[in-house]
Amino acid sequence: MAITYTYEIMSLIRETSDSINDAVTTIYYIKTGTNENGISGDWHGDLSFTMDQIDPEGFTEFSQLTKQQVIDWIEANHQEEFINSAIEAIIAENSIITTKVEVGYTELPWYVAPEEPTDIVEP
Repeated sequence: MAITYTYEIMSLIRETSDSINDAVTTIYYIKTGTNENGISGDWHGDLSFTMDQIDPEGFTEFSQLTKQQVIDWIEANHQEEFINSAIEAIIAENSIITTKVEVGYTELPWYVAPEEPTDIVEP
């Protein structure tokens, strides 16, 4: 089953220190997988960095970021195989076809129909 994955970056947290200006330290995102039948599953995640983990010489300032750079950080720092497996399980669960039928009062298993009157009096 082929699954197509997409990311939506929901929000970011930025920080500034003495040596780093406007660095992203937290990413909140949703990763969605959709199968060939259009059935999907979502993973809500976040990724955090401390300022100590950011290289002052090699980081990208917030105003220069691209969505793909942020996705690359997520994929490099999360267990994508685990996340994809969880999404696949959600898709499988969402793929179960169910049928809902309303059952009327007279169709209930314990329903007893009223007896027809047997002694009819004619005028």
